[in-house]
Amino acid sequence: MKPPPTDAVSLREAAEAKLATSGHQTPESNEARIIHELQVHQIELELQNQSLQEAQAEVEAGLERYTDLYDFAPAGYFTLESNGAIRELNLAGAQMLATERAGLVGKRFGIFVAEASRADFQRFLDRVFSSDTRQYLDVELAIEGQGPLTVAIGATRSPNGRECRAVVVDITERRRAEDALRASEGRFRLLVEAVSDYAIYLLDPDGRVSSWNAGAQRLKGYAPEEIVGQHVSVFFPVEDRGRGEPERQLRVAAAEGRFEREGWRARKDGSLFWANVITTPVRDAGGRVVGFAQVAQDLSERRIAERRFRLIECAPDGILLVDGAGSIVHANPKAATMFGYTQEELIGLDQEVLVPERLRLQHRDHRALYMAAPTIRSMGTATSAVVGLRKDGTEFPAELSLGPLEGPDAPLIIAFVRDVSELREMQRRQVRAADRVLRLHTLAVALGEAVDLANVAAAILSGGLDAVGVRAGLLARVVEDGRRLEILGETGAAPDEVEDNEAVRARDFGGETVGGRQRIPVDAHLPLCDTVRSGAAIWLHDPAEVQAIYPALASLFARFGGHAMVCLPLISRGAVLGVLRLSFTEQQAFDDEERFFLTSIAHHCAMALDRAQLYEEAILARDAAAHATMMRDEFLSIVAHDLSNPLNTVRMSAINVLRARPGGEIEMARKAAGMIGVAVEQMNVLLRDLSDVAAIDSGQLRIRKEESDLDEVMTTTAALLSPLCAEKGISFSCDAKAPSLRLLCDPNRVQQLLGNLVGNAIKFTPRGGRVTVDAAPSGAEVRFSVADTGPGIPAEVSEHVFERYWRGRERDYTKGVGLGLFIAKGIVDAHGGRIWLESVLGRGTTFYFTLPLAPG
Repeated sequence: MKPPPTDAVSLREAAEAKLATSGHQTPESNEARIIHELQVHQIELELQNQSLQEAQAEVEAGLERYTDLYDFAPAGYFTLESNGAIRELNLAGAQMLATERAGLVGKRFGIFVAEASRADFQRFLDRVFSSDTRQYLDVELAIEGQGPLTVAIGATRSPNGRECRAVVVDITERRRAEDALRASEGRFRLLVEAVSDYAIYLLDPDGRVSSWNAGAQRLKGYAPEEIVGQHVSVFFPVEDRGRGEPERQLRVAAAEGRFEREGWRARKDGSLFWANVITTPVRDAGGRVVGFAQVAQDLSERRIAERRFRLIECAPDGILLVDGAGSIVHANPKAATMFGYTQEELIGLDQEVLVPERLRLQHRDHRALYMAAPTIRSMGTATSAVVGLRKDGTEFPAELSLGPLEGPDAPLIIAFVRDVSELREMQRRQVRAADRVLRLHTLAVALGEAVDLANVAAAILSGGLDAVGVRAGLLARVVEDGRRLEILGETGAAPDEVEDNEAVRARDFGGETVGGRQRIPVDAHLPLCDTVRSGAAIWLHDPAEVQAIYPALASLFARFGGHAMVCLPLISRGAVLGVLRLSFTEQQAFDDEERFFLTSIAHHCAMALDRAQLYEEAILARDAAAHATMMRDEFLSIVAHDLSNPLNTVRMSAINVLRARPGGEIEMARKAAGMIGVAVEQMNVLLRDLSDVAAIDSGQLRIRKEESDLDEVMTTTAALLSPLCAEKGISFSCDAKAPSLRLLCDPNRVQQLLGNLVGNAIKFTPRGGRVTVDAAPSGAEVRFSVADTGPGIPAEVSEHVFERYWRGRERDYTKGVGLGLFIAKGIVDAHGGRIWLESVLGRGTTFYFTLPLAPG
């Protein structure tokens, strides 16, 4: 928007123009002209009012900007009266005095001035109010709760003469920096002048000496008046001057900002010394080089010392140089590494920091005695070493050799230190290895003397534990074609602990007792079983690992005081024969050496277990062979007897037939012929049984499976076998619980099977007893049972009844070839079924077998 005019002419023109835009005509009459003037004047007033409002807005905006600048300025602004009272101030001023602004108005500024400076401040105010020029004062303020505050005050009297405007700036840090700089410059000048070990001097841009300190005079032999103005090249050997080395070094320093070099330098008398010289360019504010500063140090003695100690630095042992006060003056790298320090850290340390606290008092006494008469002396051996202390607080055994040494200023002691930790560890391992070899030898001898399984188990659980030095152990072997683990023995645990172990095996992991020994499934989640399945050792270092991997055993393991466990597979001829478990009362690291030793023990135990099992197998094979021979001889005797009876019958009947005359003796001939038929049938049965045995042994027993009605099978059985029972005075029943079932079997073989079992039952059942045949469905099979009320079969005999040629020997009527039950088992196996028995002494025996149902 265009601003309204301010001068009278422009204001009139603007009013006329605005009135014209509203359609107003120029008046012709006086009354109209008067009205017109009033209207124009009204518009002029409106325009002037608008102009005033806009001007007022600009003034207010400017005042706001001024207030912001005033309040938030980085310096404190104060309006002070002649007596120093504060009339007005900005926010920065209030913050400087650490007081709310409202609380400062009316207070005298002087109360914030330090006591020592208040008189100066009052004189400053007097000058301000008596002068028209600006006055300045640097003064220290004392603000409660803060440290000293130095401010610079600039003040000017106001035109009315009753007040002044003051600007206060905090110059505390600047004052401190200036004071520090002045102090530093003073100290530096004193330092440079007082330094006598270093030559410190300045060169002008052309390389001529412009200043000279006492150290330079002592080092190079020139007095200040002799050398100032001379070129720096006088300090170089002739050959360096010839190739322009002094000038080159100055150029490099100017270009790179610094030049440092060690080399030969010349003194006033022409002698050379080995020096380290640092050259630094000196620049003005514009960066132009206005000269050079040089610092030179005589390193001749150090160079000699370096040559002297060169062999020390590369020595394989740690070497320390110690002064008479016990401070280390030099240490080679090997010593620094040995004690865990840097070489620089060791220099200046008291040698006692390298000795454990508990030995320091004793060490001081020994050191005092040695320093009184230093000689070449050795301390500590590999078996009885001194003790060193590393920086990290760890200790190590060491051998120490001491000897006196002439130093540049005073005698020194040279100490050769050798860390014998590895040597002692090697000796310890050798002793332990020798002990373990002896233990292994003792174990091997004990195992070699053990022959059978019981003796081998006893040797392992005694000698094996002694060899390892463990708390408890357990030995188990793989049985049942790898399906189960049999616990051969457990030792080192209390009886109640063993009972708990047995309970765990039986309750949680499918354990059972066979022949008085616990057996557990190989697929159980136990360390023993996992070891057998994987063929690898399981190392459990602490209870936490047991808890993480085998939580079911954790509480039992903790109760028995176990802290570590290892299960070692017993492997021989490429097969896992068993497992040896060892329990430790302490946590174990099971390092490589320990694992090798335990694996060696497991190898010896595995060979002994293998040998014992082979021995038992050999004994069993020998007994089996002897038993087979006996059975063969007895079988041949029985067969000969069983064949001789029907043959004699045939012979006698044939003679009777030949002697018979026509007529009345024809009946005798017929009877003889019948007896011949019976005898031949007996021989056929015996020969058939022998043929079936051969077929079963070769896996070629002929079975013709077909669908058969269970009721028909049972009816046929009753018809064939009832007369035999009746002949002996034994009651007989044959019942099918589900006669509608159909079997998938060979009917003739099933009749042979039932005949063998019922015949066997009749043989053992006394007159007046009972034989029962039953059949009932069982899943996809039919379970048959043949029960008698005979004397029963002892448990130790029951496992042999299905062997060929086995016969009971307790009664005369048990004579027979002993093939019936063997053939019965062969027939059942050929049908894919199972056969077993249950017997109670004095109450009878029941044989069970299963046959498959026909599909559908």
